[in-house]
Amino acid sequence: MATSPIDLHWSLTTPEADGDSAKTYTPSQVAAITGNKYFEITDSYLRFTAPVNGFTTARSTKTRSEFREYKPGTNQEWNWEASGGTHAMGASLVVNSVPDKVDTREGSVYIGQIHVDNGESPLFKFTYEKERAPATTYKVVASFRADPGKDPVNSDLFKGIAKGARIQYYVKVSSTGKLTAYVQVGEVRENFAGDLALWLQQSTAPLFYFKAGVYNNSTATSTVEDANQSEALFYKLTTTHA
Repeated sequence: MATSPIDLHWSLTTPEADGDSAKTYTPSQVAAITGNKYFEITDSYLRFTAPVNGFTTARSTKTRSEFREYKPGTNQEWNWEASGGTHAMGASLVVNSVPDKVDTREGSVYIGQIHVDNGESPLFKFTYEKERAPATTYKVVASFRADPGKDPVNSDLFKGIAKGARIQYYVKVSSTGKLTAYVQVGEVRENFAGDLALWLQQSTAPLFYFKAGVYNNSTATSTVEDANQSEALFYKLTTTHA
């Protein structure tokens, strides 16, 4: 059995059926997964694969093969406050495929997120998307929801990525509510900054958590799979909480 290059303190949700919903594996179950077409552990990388059509969770219409962070050695979800220390996630990966074009929008997939624990729209996410011109390159879009009462704002963070290129991403929230992020390809790095001031003004402190893998930005129209899918190989995935 392969030895994972990434610490497996994460649950995993895949598009396979668990009753009428997507299946979720606990961290202890993830380490024992073999022969699964949605998730593979190798000595060099973790492979995440998600057909657009398949089973979704109760709160979503989109499929995923995606991690959700847990506290190491436990079956307890790791949620954190923006004012409760510094929290960061970084990854190194190659995206092999994204979903097909939907109407006028190019195919895209979420590869890293800071989610809100109550199920609202994410605070922040990295989206890997095919570019319209030239049609052979890709970009990473940063989506940031500075105001909890409004939709996120999307910014093209890194453009002109060649198919199969290794990319690195990193996002950090400091104890003062400052968000910093970057995407790096080769020696070139593009930075992003945001402020959680409006989140910190809420009467009840919101809880956040990290997610990583592939989460399709295309709605599932059936539970019958076809060749339209996303796939990424994660060579590195780390988090810190201090």
